[in-house]
Order: sequence, then C-alpha cells, then structure tokens
Amino acid sequence: MVKHWSVVIALIFALAYGPTVAQDDSPPPLGFASITDYPYRYHVFDFQSGTVQTIERDEGIGEKQAYYDPLPAAEITLQSPYDASINFVFVSTEPIEPNTYIERTLYRLASDGTRQFVTAHADVPYPAENYWSPNGKYLYIMTDAQPEGTHNLNRLDLITNQLTPLKNRVYGINSCQTDTGWCIINELGVRNDDEYPMTLYLMNRDDGTLQTLGTSVLIFTNVMWLGSEFLYAIATSVNQYAIHHYDAATHADKLLAVIEAIHIDRWQVSADSRWLLMEATLSQEVYGGLYVL
Repeated sequence: MVKHWSVVIALIFALAYGPTVAQDDSPPPLGFASITDYPYRYHVFDFQSGTVQTIERDEGIGEKQAYYDPLPAAEITLQSPYDASINFVFVSTEPIEPNTYIERTLYRLASDGTRQFVTAHADVPYPAENYWSPNGKYLYIMTDAQPEGTHNLNRLDLITNQLTPLKNRVYGINSCQTDTGWCIINELGVRNDDEYPMTLYLMNRDDGTLQTLGTSVLIFTNVMWLGSEFLYAIATSVNQYAIHHYDAATHADKLLAVIEAIHIDRWQVSADSRWLLMEATLSQEVYGGLYVL
C-alpha cells in the first residue's frame, strides 16, 4: 500500500438531499491506517488544516480469526420466515469434499415429509432472508453455477410451484433495503480487453420485476442504502466512476459526482449520514486513496 500522505484525497460535494456546503465547511476529522500499520498505529486527517496526526496504540491489535466449516451438511433445510409450513431441502448430488462447491437438488417438503422435486443444479441461498419475498409469495432460487461464480436467478411461486427464469449470470440478491422488497442485482457481461461490464438492477422481490440502473464498464460497483434512497457507483470508463443518488420510491436518479479511479470499495457513511467515505485505487501504480463526498 502507498503510504505517502498524497493518497489521502478530499473531494467535497453536497449530497443531493442535504444542505449546500459552504466554502469553509469541512468533514469531521477522519481516522485511517494502512494495512500493515493498523495493528500498531493509526492516523487522523484534519480537513480544515490539512494536517495528519499519527497515534500509536498502547497495545497491538491481534489478527482476526475466521472459521470456515470445510464439510457442509449433505442436506440443508430452508424454512419460510413467513409461514412455518413452507419448507425446502437442498440435497447434495455428490459426495461432500472439503472446500469444494457442492451442487444440490432442491425439493419442497410436504407436511408428511415427502419430497416434491423443484429443480436440479441449485445453490443454497445466502443470506437466506434475501431470497424470500416480503409478501410471502415467492422464493428466489439460484441455479446452474458458472466458473466465474455467477448463477441463473429464478422465481418460484409458492402457491403454484411454478419456476420462472429471471436473469442469467448474476451474483445473487444483494444490498437489500431493510424491511422492504427492494434489493440490488448484479449481472455480469462479457469481458472485452480492459472492460468487464456489470449491469446493476433494482429488484422488487414482491413481484420479481427488475429496473435497470446502468451498466458499469468495470466489474467493481458499489451500493449503499440510506433509508428509502441509496447511493450507487458505476464506471463510465476504465478510469472513471460516476456516483449516483437514487430514490427507490420515486425512481428519481441524480448524478452527484464523477471521480478518477479504476476501483472503489469499502463505503462508509458518517454518523449524521452527511459524508461518504470511499476507498479508491487511483491507478495501476497508486492505490489506497480516500475520497470524501
């Protein structure tokens, strides 16, 4: 990671739904650290003075330990959060091996325990709550895994058991708004030299409809919900990202800013929902940059 202070770049804009920012208005101080230094020290950037203060930690921070179960169960049951009588089971079609993708067949369970076939080549949904429609009518199912990690997205009617294909080559149902049917779908395009397109859709899980937000020429995109509204970013070129503000209720879309970067990630919003922090790779040579919006 580049450690020179020049990687901290502050671009200040007013959010579409917020008050206009005065010339002398600045974000609150920002704490940051490099990957290698994080356990031992961090830095605080003061936007008003443009100075950086380094703070040594009294005690080092140990590395986080992650645990992964290398042997998933041969059968995984999924129950509707809205109706305890609606249950499904994903059954492995091959012997379980550690750290390998497990293809499964999906069955619906009757009250007497008998199994009704739904579809083959299914994937267990995660997080599971994203794949149930809030109105209790549908279960969304990912099938036919591809080498790049995408799947086909299908909608299962829980009354008729009819399975309807919706989209191919998607990365699942992600970035769902709390307590609503709104979620984001990412559809992978075909790579062409430096471009690796990704199309973003706003999905209504209560009926399975998809509204196109835009196509990024790069695979890396970002979405952050703020109430019924959300921010999203798509690459308009191989070295430029456009940041948008979108209202899911009115479908109003507004361009907030365009930034120079080849990759942005790890969005964080301030406690007052006024400032957005983005980590950015500025070029093939310079990464670890920070944008404040």
